Amino acid sequence: MPPKGKNGEANTIIEYLRRTNRPYSALDVFNNLKQEKEIQALVNEDSYNRPLLAKNNVQKVLTTLVEEGKISGKQYGKQFVYVCRQDEFETPSAEEMEEMDANIEKIKETILAIKEENKTLTAELASLNNSMTDDQIRERLKVLAVENGKAGERLKLLKNGAKLVNDDDRRKIDQDFDMYRKYWQVRRRMFREAWGTVTENLPDKPAELMEKLGIETDEMHGMDFNRDWTADL
Repeated sequence: MPPKGKNGEANTIIEYLRRTNRPYSALDVFNNLKQEKEIQALVNEDSYNRPLLAKNNVQKVLTTLVEEGKISGKQYGKQFVYVCRQDEFETPSAEEMEEMDANIEKIKETILAIKEENKTLTAELASLNNSMTDDQIRERLKVLAVENGKAGERLKLLKNGAKLVNDDDRRKIDQDFDMYRKYWQVRRRMFREAWGTVTENLPDKPAELMEKLGIETDEMHGMDFNRDWTADL
């Protein structure tokens, strides 16, 4: 049976501080214990018997434990932090310290491997989500067949020397092209300036953040802004 009442809450907090052996504020203790209980409930709701502490009781229990000398507490600026008594632990030997350091390095390597695997799986998932279904492919083929037929008719007219665009329409097209190219240029510059500001002090590489956010640039699609798009017309 889980412990009840104030003693149960005190035992829960002491056990948590001893297990983690790290300094925490009262809010940290409440949030961490709450998160632990939620995670364990997802795995097996019957496997976690620690009662959920009331938020307004955590501070009172911590203060009492410090007064009773069962844990240590210290003021840091405006915040009070709590930690288990360090004299409750045996000082590890040199061999034990060396073994712990080796375990830490192994854990770091495992974390890096998991991060890389997660990155790969995330990319695969994004690729699958962007892939077309069989029905979508069939519909796309129908659309392409219609477009291909229209292109074939246009090609016949061009081969026969038909003038499909008059001079006025061509001038209008050129004007529209210049206008939209200017819009393109302005938006490219605005994005690059904003992106540079946002990513200037981030720990991650800009390219990695861009991939996470699903941002696609002109260059990714082979679009060269400086190309003369009318050269082949």
